[in-house]
Amino acid sequence: MIDKEKIKSLFISNDFDQVTDIVDKLLSTNKKNSFLLNVKGMVHSQKNEFSDAIRYFEECLLIDSNNDVIYSNLAFSFLSLDNHNKAIENFEKAALINSGSFQYHFQLGDLYYKKGNFSKAIISLEKALALDDSNTQTYTNLSACYAEENNERAIVLMEKLISFDPENSSYIRVLSILYIQFKDYENALKYLRSFLNYMPDDPIANHDLGLVYYVLEDYSLAANYFNKSLEIEPDSHLFWFNLGKTYRKQYNYDDAIEVLLWSENLEKESIGTLNELASCYFETNQKELSLEYITKSLSLDSDNLTTLCLKAELLKNEYKFSESETFYKKVIDLDDKFSIAYTGLGLLYSLTDRSEQAISFLNKSIQLNPSVGLPKEILAKVYKKDKNYDLAIDLFKDGKQPSWENNVLECLYYQEKFDIFQDFLESNQSALSFSRQTSAILNHASIHLQNNFKNPYCEKPLNYIKCNDVDQIDGLPNFNKRLIDEFYNCKLDSVGRKQALLFNGTQSTLNIFEEDSDLFDTFKNFISKEAEKYFESYANSNDGLITNRPNKFSLKGWFVDIKKNGFLKPHNHPEGWISGVYYLRIPKKNDKNEANIKFVLLNDDFPESDQVFPEMEIEALESRLILFPSSLYHHTNLFTDDSDRICVSFDFRPL
Repeated sequence: MIDKEKIKSLFISNDFDQVTDIVDKLLSTNKKNSFLLNVKGMVHSQKNEFSDAIRYFEECLLIDSNNDVIYSNLAFSFLSLDNHNKAIENFEKAALINSGSFQYHFQLGDLYYKKGNFSKAIISLEKALALDDSNTQTYTNLSACYAEENNERAIVLMEKLISFDPENSSYIRVLSILYIQFKDYENALKYLRSFLNYMPDDPIANHDLGLVYYVLEDYSLAANYFNKSLEIEPDSHLFWFNLGKTYRKQYNYDDAIEVLLWSENLEKESIGTLNELASCYFETNQKELSLEYITKSLSLDSDNLTTLCLKAELLKNEYKFSESETFYKKVIDLDDKFSIAYTGLGLLYSLTDRSEQAISFLNKSIQLNPSVGLPKEILAKVYKKDKNYDLAIDLFKDGKQPSWENNVLECLYYQEKFDIFQDFLESNQSALSFSRQTSAILNHASIHLQNNFKNPYCEKPLNYIKCNDVDQIDGLPNFNKRLIDEFYNCKLDSVGRKQALLFNGTQSTLNIFEEDSDLFDTFKNFISKEAEKYFESYANSNDGLITNRPNKFSLKGWFVDIKKNGFLKPHNHPEGWISGVYYLRIPKKNDKNEANIKFVLLNDDFPESDQVFPEMEIEALESRLILFPSSLYHHTNLFTDDSDRICVSFDFRPL
């Protein structure tokens, strides 16, 4: 007779040798006893002799094929040998026999999760949870499965788990990660801060808090937490990388480049870092360095989509439109869902007056990534140019890119929807107050609508035109000729372009003040001093043009070469604060008005008006410098002489 209780007692007390002696003796006369074979398998399993254990469990199942415990024992043995498929097969059989076993469903859920079969893992773990809703590991595993499936039940399960143990920092951390995944950034902040109360020196949690602030566009706090994470873990390439990205968003390019170079030093072949460096150099007009990092990145991965788009953007900026188009199309061939390429092509087509293609590609970009505002702004500008103002307004509002309020106000004015125009102006005063674009509209509207609109930037811009006939700049003769020669020596004419407002002439595209040229530097210093004199001469003014002048400016300058019968249509420079022109060569005049510059308060799109608008014409003379508010519209008169009218135009742009 088999004394099962004695055998069980010896097994529980780990007296496996005695168990083996007793079972072997009994098996000599009871070879097909499933209990004894199961015990034999369990002893081998306890001794980590899993192959022998499997042999006994399988022999046992030949005798007793409806025993869930034996299938379970067999499954655990296969699991110990990392044979997950066989483990799953036997746990499934055990669960089929005994569907009320929490353990079988839990183990199946765990195994399916490890295999990446999250849907089956969820089915098994939900069954386990229904059988025992107090097991914390079930909540954790099930939440992880739902997170992999991007199902917000992951959050519900972790919140339930925290209700069991509100002070459990591990649960709090997991929940913060889930809220980041599902883009609930306010709750992510809440739980990250809570976790950091327990673990203030956790580098990854500090980094993640920086990431949340980065997404929320609070770049100052993002930088603070990235710096904190680096104080704790200074050798993390990722932490340096994200700090560099943040500085770039703040237009703090010096620090961004320094930090990204440190990131590159830690991780030489990080394409992300190389691309960020390329972007920093591109945005600071260091095109050769930008190309250097783009080339490095492409040497690591010639099909990297972001890098190819950076290359296309660089070519587009150099007005090499055909080459730029080729790179964007290569990106789309590689991945027809990469929205950035569609945005880039849309902008390229808008710049080259291919409206239908621009609209098509920009709509595709918006369809692929509806949360991004840039393609909406570009498309809005295409519609605005085509005078489809209603669609433009909707897109400007939806995209909410910087200065969207200015564009909406301008569209409303062009539509002559003056009541809506005035309501929008009043409700967006803070955003519009010192806008040069808005100021130009209000200068016109005040006269056209006979309404003295408050104009914080400049109410009477014609009063702020300052003219100076320059004797000498560097003390040497022929400065104007030398400046023209330098322009050609630097080959800036090779990237000249025609533009819609300029007839029978070309305009250079690169900023002459960023060229490596002593002569351009001398000219830059000269007009910078003249700008200071300009502000000083109006020191008693109450206009924001003077009282609210920015502390720092960047200076952008370009050559304009107009030929016989050429002229420039009315335009202004809303990106500048003050603008100017210096005349290098003036053609012979057959009439005193030829080639002159005229300042006006209207452009060709403003509503027709019966009112009389003031204007001022200034004679264009060689070595004449004119400074004026950037809001002020101006155009040039045509001329009939065969020689060229050459000048340098420039903007002092707020930083």
